[in-house]
Amino acid sequence: MLRMSDKARDSYVLPAVLIIVLLLPHVLFLGNGYVDVELYVVDAASEVARYGLNANLTDYFYTVFNPIFSVLLLGGSYTIFGESEIVSRLTISALSVGFTLFLYFYLRRRTGTSISFVAPLLVISNPMFIVYSQYVGSDVPFFILTSVALLMILYASTPRREMIVSSIMLGISLATKYVTAVVFPVVLIYSSIKLELFPHFSRDKLLALVRFNLWYFGLTLAVSLPFILVALKYQTGIVPPEVESLHTVGVAMFIPRFTSSLLWLGLFIGPSCLIFFLDLWDKTGKKKFLAILSILAVLTLIISYFFPISSLHIQDGTFGEMNLGWVESVVPSPILSSAFFFVILVGELFVANLVFDLKYSENEGRRKLIYWIVVPIVVMSFTRIANRYMLVILVPLSLYLADIINKMYAEHRKSFILAVLVLHVLIFISVGFYSNYYLQLRGQG
Repeated sequence: MLRMSDKARDSYVLPAVLIIVLLLPHVLFLGNGYVDVELYVVDAASEVARYGLNANLTDYFYTVFNPIFSVLLLGGSYTIFGESEIVSRLTISALSVGFTLFLYFYLRRRTGTSISFVAPLLVISNPMFIVYSQYVGSDVPFFILTSVALLMILYASTPRREMIVSSIMLGISLATKYVTAVVFPVVLIYSSIKLELFPHFSRDKLLALVRFNLWYFGLTLAVSLPFILVALKYQTGIVPPEVESLHTVGVAMFIPRFTSSLLWLGLFIGPSCLIFFLDLWDKTGKKKFLAILSILAVLTLIISYFFPISSLHIQDGTFGEMNLGWVESVVPSPILSSAFFFVILVGELFVANLVFDLKYSENEGRRKLIYWIVVPIVVMSFTRIANRYMLVILVPLSLYLADIINKMYAEHRKSFILAVLVLHVLIFISVGFYSNYYLQLRGQG
């Protein structure tokens, strides 16, 4: 009997499986009609394809309030292949395919086969990623560029070369979406860890940290500035005053915004919560786990009473866009409220798991992932946010969960772990498939 070599499996079969899983929810929907912001992005890209530097992008900037890298990318695609729904969606999907392969092979060299397969699998089966990986806009380009930038800092083996690429990727991401700025603190934290500023502080290390961040962010801004300055041609500022007022930083809405982020964190974790529950149980023991569960359940009840999460997205637009889309129109409100309670509780328990790892774990890789997960959530909770912005934590969350899954699998819980992972992928792909179908119906309306 012929046996497949490990090299053939790792080099061809596993990445092929990932690409098939990625494409499955999309193959029937590449011709979907445009919806929402897609219309403005497509119109702007058509202008760029026809008129180049003389394109009139007033309507785009008035409506979308983002720099134009994704528009230029789409305009270039139109110039080469012509303009159609399929070309538009394939442009974004091609980025997703490329990123999936990059993520697999990049992680394979640094983490081993199991994590390099499971982490991308968790990313591409996520319903939010499924929807936006063919949605014509800036969200997936922003997600990919930011993720590549931070991955290169996280796993850099030749610091200078990879840091330069990382800085350029972050600059292009900032030229795609202003929300890229929420990961700037993560770069500061990563650089302080790499330079070992703490706990052995010294003046030389501090100066090295300052020098690194000056050239790193200087290059980032140099790459992004030409794209951002184009906005000044069409607006009185980088963003219009009315939009700037919506995004004013403040603490008044921090608790409900942070709780809503926990809701999406819990949704991203999905059925894999059963695995990290087991991990938290192992770390804390039965009594402490039940005590944490009880305290967080009471806390969630209190927060749910004072801040009804299910209605936050309709508070005059000041809260943000954290709704669940078609789910809120299909699922009855009482069931939805109960589900919200459970999902927020999952998010809170996951944060408790992060706290334990941050305090007790000697795994530096895990600790770095925690900063990447937590810092953007905290930063975003001070201003108006949107559910799709949560994509910024999808890669570190998937890596963190993949690490736990790998650990649990090695501890002879193979059947249980495999069953949960298969359940996770099947449920999430089904939700993503239906979400694309829902968008198809809207595009036909």
